[in-house]
Order: sequence, then C-alpha cells, then structure tokens
Amino acid sequence: MTVWAVWVAVLIAMLTTPVRSTSAIPDVNLGSNTEQTPTMDSTTSAELATTQLTTTEETTAASESVATTDRTRTTTYTETTEPATTSMVVTTPDVTTLLTTTGVYSPTPGFCPLYCGCMADQLTVYCQSYENIHSVPRDIPAWAQTLWVTQSNIPRLETNSFQNLTELQTLMLFTNGIQEIADGAFSGLSSVTSVDLASNMIQTIQDDTFLGLENLESLDLTGNGIQTLPQNAFQHTPNIKHLILTWNRFQTYPTEALSALTNLEQLYFAATKITTIPANSISTMSNLTVLFLQVNELESIDPKAFATPGPSTLRELYLLGNKLTTVPRDSFVPSMRKLVLSENPIAQIQDGDFSVLTNLETLELKKMGLGDLAVGSFRSLNNIQEIDLSENELKSLNKSQFSDLPTIQNLTLDGNPWLCGCELWKTAHWFGEANITTDRVKCETPSGLRGRYVLDLSGSDVGCDVNSGKIWGQTVWFVLMLQVVVYVCHIV
Repeated sequence: MTVWAVWVAVLIAMLTTPVRSTSAIPDVNLGSNTEQTPTMDSTTSAELATTQLTTTEETTAASESVATTDRTRTTTYTETTEPATTSMVVTTPDVTTLLTTTGVYSPTPGFCPLYCGCMADQLTVYCQSYENIHSVPRDIPAWAQTLWVTQSNIPRLETNSFQNLTELQTLMLFTNGIQEIADGAFSGLSSVTSVDLASNMIQTIQDDTFLGLENLESLDLTGNGIQTLPQNAFQHTPNIKHLILTWNRFQTYPTEALSALTNLEQLYFAATKITTIPANSISTMSNLTVLFLQVNELESIDPKAFATPGPSTLRELYLLGNKLTTVPRDSFVPSMRKLVLSENPIAQIQDGDFSVLTNLETLELKKMGLGDLAVGSFRSLNNIQEIDLSENELKSLNKSQFSDLPTIQNLTLDGNPWLCGCELWKTAHWFGEANITTDRVKCETPSGLRGRYVLDLSGSDVGCDVNSGKIWGQTVWFVLMLQVVVYVCHIV
C-alpha cells in the first residue's frame, strides 16, 4: 500500500503543476546563417521606429519568416508576416546588424530602404534585387559615403536620382542594365570622387550626362555599348584622373572629347574597334603616366600620337594584342619606362627600333612570331632591366645582342624552338657570367637533343670544342716566347 500511495501522490502533483509555455523561450540559434526577426509582443511599432541598430544576439524568433540571401554578398533579407513592418538583417564578415523600418514601401527617413543593407559603422549602403529594384532606391541614409546599387534592373537613371546624399564619395552602379542616363541624374553629388558604371547597356553619352560630378576622379565605363563621345562629354568632370573605356564599340579614337581631361593620369582604352591612334591624342594630358591600348585593332600609330607640348610624363604604354606589323618606333617618347608589344604580328626587330627609349626598364615582346633579332635590336636601352622574348620563333641568340645592356637583369626565353648549337651554348653560359637571369632554355633541335636544357649540355654535345681555343692560345704563346729566347741568345 505504501508504494501505491507514493505513485498516486506523484501523479496528483504532476497534474496540478502549471505547464511552462514554450513560446516564452527565446529561440536564438547563433550557429544559423539565417537571422531571426524580433516578435512584436513586447515592442510596439512606435518603439521600432526609434530603433535603428539592434544586434542579432538581441532578437527572438518570428513565425513564418521568409529569407532571401544575396547571391554575391552575405546580406540576408527577412520579411515578417506583420503587414506594417519590414525587418532586414545585414550580415557581413565583421558586422551583423538588424535594421527595422516601418512601412513596407515607405521607410521612415534615416532608416534603410527595402532590399538594401545599411552599415552605419562603415558608412556604406548595399542595394541589390533584380526582381524588385527598378530605380535608385529613395531614402538612402544621408550619412552614406559609399553606395552600392548593383545587379538590379534599372533601365534608366532619372534626373536627381541621388537626392540629399551630400556626403557620398563612392558610387557603384555596375551590372544594372542601365541603357540611358538623364541629364542631371548625378546632380548634387559634388563630393563623389569615384563612379563605376561598368557592365551596363549605355550607348550614348550626352554633354550633361555627368553634370554634378565636378570633383570626380575615377570613372569606369567598361563593358557598355558606347560608340562615340561628344566633344563636351567631360566638360563637367575636369578632375578625372582614372578613366576606363575598355570593351566598348568605338570605331575611332575620341581625341576631342578626351582633350578636356587635362588632369588624367591613367587611360584604359582597350578592346575596341579602333584601327589607328591619331596625332595629338594625348597632347593636353600633361599628367598622363599610364596608357592602355591593348586588344584593339590597331594597324598604325601616328608619329606624333604621344607628343606633348612640354616634357612627356608617359611612363607605361600597353599595345598588346593589336595588328601592328612593325615597331612604331617614331611614336615612342623618351620618358617611357615600360613598353608592351606582345601578341602583335611583328616578325623582326630592326636595328635601332628602341633607340629613343633610353629610360626604358621593361620590354615585353612575347608571342609575336619573332624569328630574328638584329645585332643592334636593343641599342640605347641603357636602363633596361627585363626583356620578355618568350613564345616566339627564335632559334638562336648571340651575346652581341645583349652585351651593350649594362643594367639587364632578367631575360625570359621559354617557348622558342631553340637550335642548340655552339653559338647558343656559348651565349647561355655568357648570360651566367654576366649575372643575367634566364629561364631554362630547352632544345628543340637537333632531334637528338630535343627536350634537353642547353646548360645541361657539354661543349662537345653541341659541336663546340671549347679547348681548341685554349690550345691555340697556348701554341701562339709558346711560339712568341721561343722567338724571344732566340732573339736574346742572338744578341748575347
């Protein structure tokens, strides 16, 4: 009876004890990638309107939330089932922030717009949604210094698209499908120094397209459909230092439009359809140091293309991947430090082709089909340090082609069909004696030496009797000494 009495007492106690509600237990999963939205039980909409920054550690679970993860950045958007509240979680490698806005499509000023992530500590706003963003979001926080509106569907930038963003410095607008920019779209952005409009569908630039960007220093228009530039395209942006026009549809070089950029330092004008560079193409650019003209269809360059009224500042010229058949020697300027001519169909380097380039340090002649180098090919390159001759059709070299280069340090020679004979063998050993670093030259011919490295061969392997010279020298010395002895004996 005693045992039964105990069991009955326990059963009665269990039935009379209140059950603890599981809904009162916060469900915070710190190991989950999907952030949770706070419940509305203890926080009213008015209180939410005054709360801008709440860490995810302080949030509790909300039922029936839908999370969408940014495909390219770790930003997570969460919408609650409450009709008047939209919550958004921003997750980055170094900060996790919950930003709550009142009103589904009309966020309170100072809060973060829908489909955007706002990081106040970094003064940065990210907006991205191809399905939902069709214009620049309104009510971007006025404190923003960097704004990303990317990978969305914005066919046109309207006038005054960026109102009240007086602190903005960097504007990223790439991959939005932008086809047209209204005059005054950038009005009020006098603090902006960098704009990225790459990978859009812009075909036309007007005289007032960049109105409002008077302090702009960097502009990227890569990968659009621009064919021409009006003469006054950059009249409102005289301070641009870095301009990228690569991968557009230019048929001619826009000399008149670019002449307004007197402060330009780097110009990227690659992968277009231009066939020539005209005279005075950079004559007004007194600060230009780097000029990229790669992968165009250049067949000629005017002798005065890079001429300037004063001393030239051009340091690097990239002409890789064009259709030049001869070295444009008359176009070079003495200030150049680096020249890239690789992947042009230039079969031969002539004596004096680089004679003007007395300050050149790096010369790239890779993959050109070069079959021959004249003895004076590199004459006057008094400061040259590196020459790349790889992947050509060279079979042999002579040390006389390099002996007048006092500063040469590195030669890249791989990928040529080297004929391993006495001359190449001697030249390769001379490189070592002259402290010139080269890659390992591999023999292509004769067939018996194919695949072997020239420095692994002996003189006899390549038909080069290195001792014959010594023997001849010793013989001559012996004969001379004998004549001296005979002469002395005769006198005595």
